[in-house]
Amino acid sequence: MGQHDFLDEAEEGITKVTIEQFRNRGKNIVVVTSNAIKQLKPRERSELLSQLVRYNNTSPSNHPDEDLKLKDDFVALNGMKQVKDSIKAWFLGTLERNGKLETAVGENKSPILFGVVENESYITENNFEDGVLDNLDV
Repeated sequence: MGQHDFLDEAEEGITKVTIEQFRNRGKNIVVVTSNAIKQLKPRERSELLSQLVRYNNTSPSNHPDEDLKLKDDFVALNGMKQVKDSIKAWFLGTLERNGKLETAVGENKSPILFGVVENESYITENNFEDGVLDNLDV
């Protein structure tokens, strides 16, 4: 992960990842938020979203909260709980163990932010329904 050494210097030495599933205006959206994403260059952030979109066979989306759309610490894609669970597995390395990671990110390429969390406790998950966008910890 040489190019992402900043992960070792994240707040309090731990990079947290929040994976939230929203249902907003009849649309299912999964938002991945992290202080590490904020430190990515725009091109890297775009590539991270592209990797998640490709693996999950879905499409990019926007944060459902208008005020938070301008922030640069998240990526969002269309999807439901299955996509959220798949993203969590991606971060935790199960895709690598199952031999699916290479096809998900492309041959000879490392997934951006893979390994950013060391165990499940570094990931928090939330589910929200239509209109329930209060108390977001992003």
